[in-house]
Amino acid sequence: MTGDQLTETDQDIVELNFSYLMKIREMARTGHAKKALLVFGISQHSINRIGGMSLDALREVSRTGLLCYKPRCPDKFWKELSEKAEDKSLDNVRNAHMLLMIAGGSENGDQSYAA
Repeated sequence: MTGDQLTETDQDIVELNFSYLMKIREMARTGHAKKALLVFGISQHSINRIGGMSLDALREVSRTGLLCYKPRCPDKFWKELSEKAEDKSLDNVRNAHMLLMIAGGSENGDQSYAA
């Protein structure tokens, strides 16, 4: 796809992809690969590969027309977030709860939430 052929939505996806890939690359190259594992939920192998890519290669991957990642928040989290969006006192609890759901499933042991 050339720049002239991209719709506004397509360009937004390209920019999201490029930002995502650049952040992984930066973390991989600055000794923060373990943090990238947690933050992005991708394999060490992928982090290493992205860390070794040139800017031109990242741009090319960014332009595939598909989002290079998928949100890892479970439906249950989005439901809770929308129900409690106005209650700012729960922000820290909500953030911790989301991380726990993503990392290891729900409180009842259902691993369908795991990344």
